[in-house]
Amino acid sequence: MWESIQNKIFNMIGASKMHTFKIDMFLSSLELLNRIIPIGEEFSEATGAKLRTSIKTYSNHYFESFHRDRIEDLRTMLENEIWQKCPVPKTFSVLDIKEIKDFIDAVSKRPQTPSPISSPHKHKLSFFVQYETVGNPFYVHNNNLSERNDDDDDDDPELAVAYVHEEGDRGAKSTIDSDSAKSESTLLLTTTTINVAKAIGKYLEMMRSLSSISLNVFEGLENLFCFYVYSIFSFFGISDEIEELGFDKELSQGLKRMKLEFAESTEKEDGDSKDGRKVESQAVRIVDEKYLITPVKLSETVDVNQPLTLNALPQRATATESLSFIAETLNAVKPYIEGLVSPSDAKHITNFYRQCVSIIPNLRAYIYKGLFAKMIKRSSLILSISSLKWEIKDISLQANPYVQTMITEFKLFSTRLSNLCQKHLIPLHLKNLFWEHCISVAMECLVSGYANVKKCNPSGRAVMAFDFSTFTTDLERLTTIRPLPNVKFVEYFIKAYYEPDEYLLDWIQNHPEYSKAQLLGLVQQGEWDKRKKAECTAWINANR
Repeated sequence: MWESIQNKIFNMIGASKMHTFKIDMFLSSLELLNRIIPIGEEFSEATGAKLRTSIKTYSNHYFESFHRDRIEDLRTMLENEIWQKCPVPKTFSVLDIKEIKDFIDAVSKRPQTPSPISSPHKHKLSFFVQYETVGNPFYVHNNNLSERNDDDDDDDPELAVAYVHEEGDRGAKSTIDSDSAKSESTLLLTTTTINVAKAIGKYLEMMRSLSSISLNVFEGLENLFCFYVYSIFSFFGISDEIEELGFDKELSQGLKRMKLEFAESTEKEDGDSKDGRKVESQAVRIVDEKYLITPVKLSETVDVNQPLTLNALPQRATATESLSFIAETLNAVKPYIEGLVSPSDAKHITNFYRQCVSIIPNLRAYIYKGLFAKMIKRSSLILSISSLKWEIKDISLQANPYVQTMITEFKLFSTRLSNLCQKHLIPLHLKNLFWEHCISVAMECLVSGYANVKKCNPSGRAVMAFDFSTFTTDLERLTTIRPLPNVKFVEYFIKAYYEPDEYLLDWIQNHPEYSKAQLLGLVQQGEWDKRKKAECTAWINANR
């Protein structure tokens, strides 16, 4: 009888075209099937292997289609996103996104295992004992599934904003009054950001319900996140100036890992292949069970080279801060995700969080620093410092011209930043962060410029110290940031010139904050013993 039931259900599944179902209908149908299997197995004392295999196959096919649609949706949003801030209530948080809230609430209750619905083969009581007198084993409690159809509003930015207001206001007005809103408490999000967070919730629903392919679903979620992160990096994080600043090791590895997810756009565009066959344009292709995604381009309405907007600083900030929001969302549901996969797959989850999610703070700083490196013309500034004569006899009482050039750039930066923050309601903490990053980049430029000097004597070093003192004094008049960031970074480098021979190597070993090029420049300039210079140079080359 159980074999006959399995055959009939198998035929019914094949005829029902489940791959065309909307996600909520598919998951509800799947839960009913998952209820049937343990009942049949208990009744017949025989496995439901055929039905389980069938469900897993259809689940994989459905998920591949679902994931393609989500990537296409995200691609469309990214290509049309102008990175303007979406108005949300002052108290808005990830908990105001319905698709995510249930999972974060579940984490707060510290569930030890997925719900019984997601693990239908595990029951404390026999079905025939549990429902002997009352109840229906085929009743599916559907509160955990979203009541909103996936295709209804996820692709409509206006409806997405309205939905956030409806869920997040808690009785407040649905829009923020610009006259009463305080920029210090305003999140920088876009409708694309909110839709990505909602999509994460959908993937978690599928991981819970499609337990047999939960790792595959997680890989799709990972793919979606990497697509979003790398797209923003490609929009706002790639430039000649930023590349000279260099990646830290974790950020470099994380971005390389994300880049491997994507195929070259020339391989995906419509056109003819080498053998003359037509190549079909496709955003996502399944190749050896890996998702390859073609890159997207930033909307032409966003001008990242406009000086008046500090190279699209408001849009850049909105995109970059959205990464922090999505990373916060993923960190909030991490314990739940770990409970949905087998112990043997736990390492995959750990690697994703370590290699992709944890790098977002560093990527955020990297994008901002790259912007300000471009703004202050980093390469030109370093060249103007290193090309001066620093082997001098007389000490001038006037700072070198590059100091005034930097102060002029900072004055312009101060004026434009204040105007942009007021116009775009950029929070005060971000305004201060921009100042800190900009000053930090300037300090790094000074050290790199001084390190590139070929010859220097004590008088020239004294002029460096005077230039730097003049710069910091004038800079303090432009900003309220106290103390100025990285002042010691420059001061220590200048003073290192006076280190005795016997302490030079110790000094180098105790200052890992300086780059290899900066330390080699320092050693070359100094008047230390040749053998000491050779010893220090060898150590730097071997250890940096």
